Amino acid sequence: MPIAVHVTHEAVQQVGGIGTVLRGLVLSKNYSDFFPQTLLYAPSFTREGDVTKRLGPNSEVLYSGLDHLDTGDFRQSFSEIEKKYGVHVLYGHKKFYSPHSKRKGVQTDILTIDPWDMHRGPIQLFKYKLWKHFEIQSDLYEQDRDYEQYLRIGIVLREVVEALYGREERAVVFAHEYMGMPSALAFAIEKTEGRRLQDTTIFYAHEVSTARLVVEQHPGHDFTFYNLLRNDRSHGVSLEDEFGSYRHYSRNELIKRASSLDYIFAVSDITKEEFLYLCPLADEDRIKIVYNGLEVEELPYEQKERSLQLLRDYCAHLFNFRPDSILTHVARLVISKGIWRDIRLLYHLDDLFVRKKIKGFFVLLSTQTGAVKSPEDIGKMESDYGWPVVHREGWPDLIGTEVDIYRYLELFNGRSRAIKGIFVNQFGFSHGNCGQRLPETTSLLSLRLASDIEFGLSIYEPFGIAQIETVPFGGTPVISSVCGCLSLLENCLPLPQGTCVHVHEKDFLSIDFTKVPPTLKHLFETRSDFMKATKEVRDLIETEICQKYASQIMNFLPASDRIRKQRFQDLQKRAHLLDWDHIATRIISHLR
Repeated sequence: MPIAVHVTHEAVQQVGGIGTVLRGLVLSKNYSDFFPQTLLYAPSFTREGDVTKRLGPNSEVLYSGLDHLDTGDFRQSFSEIEKKYGVHVLYGHKKFYSPHSKRKGVQTDILTIDPWDMHRGPIQLFKYKLWKHFEIQSDLYEQDRDYEQYLRIGIVLREVVEALYGREERAVVFAHEYMGMPSALAFAIEKTEGRRLQDTTIFYAHEVSTARLVVEQHPGHDFTFYNLLRNDRSHGVSLEDEFGSYRHYSRNELIKRASSLDYIFAVSDITKEEFLYLCPLADEDRIKIVYNGLEVEELPYEQKERSLQLLRDYCAHLFNFRPDSILTHVARLVISKGIWRDIRLLYHLDDLFVRKKIKGFFVLLSTQTGAVKSPEDIGKMESDYGWPVVHREGWPDLIGTEVDIYRYLELFNGRSRAIKGIFVNQFGFSHGNCGQRLPETTSLLSLRLASDIEFGLSIYEPFGIAQIETVPFGGTPVISSVCGCLSLLENCLPLPQGTCVHVHEKDFLSIDFTKVPPTLKHLFETRSDFMKATKEVRDLIETEICQKYASQIMNFLPASDRIRKQRFQDLQKRAHLLDWDHIATRIISHLR
């Protein structure tokens, strides 16, 4: 049976989407039936602190060469590797748990390499091979510590796998984004040299790094990029033909070599298109769509009712009214999430709420950094000046781009009449951790259950798991057309037979911010006009589009508790089509 080897920066600590994917796959029965053993592999990010904690939550450290810790006979397996390469191995077990599963926990192997004392000989040899086989010029990235650490751990992975599992076992190497590419390329080189021919190498494209960089940096964002992508792809023009060479960008050079691996797993149709835009000569047959999934939980409607009550109580504490609708956005605070679009849309929704004589409560749960504020800090901010309705600049409150987002929301709250919003710049959503005014039994699940609308108007979003987390509970994702999860919803969540509405209209709303409004068509008559798009012009486009779609969003708001319950029950029945077992089945079908 094959061994799954996942090379990722989220092996130890979940910090984003890749960690969510790993958790979903490992906990899938279909995955574990096919992969009886899984290895999580990464660089060691620290030498500090208690060695027993260095492999992260729910982990047990069994061996550390750096700390002379050995709970078994692991030194026999790893000491030769450490001596040969001048590295330090940290090895143990990690368990994954799910409250949604009857399984008691799934155990994986986890191993990290401290590469910073590595001998120069193996490094130089591997860099030579990367040039010889793939024309990667590593000397361009000598000062790039990120490139260097992932390159170095790739050198020893084969011997790590053989030490743990033997030489005959088939390894399926999942290179998660650019971080895993040196390791996968090392295995590809093994094949060209006549060794380990049974292995499979996969670039797991959670994004296309160069595409993200271009979208985020260009003032036209998704409007410019995807209009040019569509035009250029039909005329044989590549991303670098259009936007210039990114040879200086190590991530670009690594992911372009994914064409040399056995497969590319793209998390959405749009990610596949981005990769082919970057690499037009890639073999399209090797690119497989393997959407992300959800941990789907069956719950009684009464739990949704209780969650609605909690959020309405919270809003009443903060704003002295009980909302008819709950609007949410749970995301990391990065430019790609397009959070300013939420607020732009809220202005138009507020006018419509006033006309309908209903009230709304908007909760933005987003943070700038990985640092968690203490309950004491939160309590002091809450009592001193009314956090999270009111904020102040500086830690432990607003830092970085949090300041701008709050200013947008503060201005909206000052002008709005029917919808009020809060910005919770803190991880989690629980009493104490997010203040004393949040009802005691509230959790992040409560927020997901209570949500009527979940915003996800991203400028760049290869998939977007958070955007669809409310679907099993009857929530409607309102997402931009460049969100990769759109293709999952279109292809894997069919409406019940006999539903007399436009296809999929019932389950989500997609807003196309790349479309040129009729009033502005005169500005975009040639291809070069899209490249010249400014922030000011994009603002005009977004404002017009938000105004157009606001009335459609109103149609998705439950008009009564009966309709809310009906929608909840319907989606509870169908949401299993989005779960990780279905996703794992897709992955396995390509590997048999």
